[in-house]
Amino acid sequence: MTRATTTVDVGAVTEFEHARPRIVSAEGRELGVIRWGERFYAVRNVCAHMGARLCSGTVTASTAATGSLAEITADTGRPVVNCPWHGWSYELESGRSVLDPEHFRVKNYPVRVAAGRVLVEL
Repeated sequence: MTRATTTVDVGAVTEFEHARPRIVSAEGRELGVIRWGERFYAVRNVCAHMGARLCSGTVTASTAATGSLAEITADTGRPVVNCPWHGWSYELESGRSVLDPEHFRVKNYPVRVAAGRVLVEL
């Protein structure tokens, strides 16, 4: 059994600012649509940890400690959304928690751009 998908137009590309979540309502769901450079992501606006409005937080490059001196590096190719309540981070590409990727994730949705419009597939 295959599920039918619904395409929702959430606005013009030019209406989205880099790294600033835009909250939209689509098919009874509250989503955060996020522009990161030329890429777009959509995630359910609910933190998997304790249910906070996830997209009220910040969007940043993911960070990692590397090397023997624990040098902190930013990976701009892996943006994350950071929960405003407890700071849990979720990768925008996969929805997985940075802290506990095996047990916590947020629902994410495919996004595409067509004719200058941002379209989310539900």
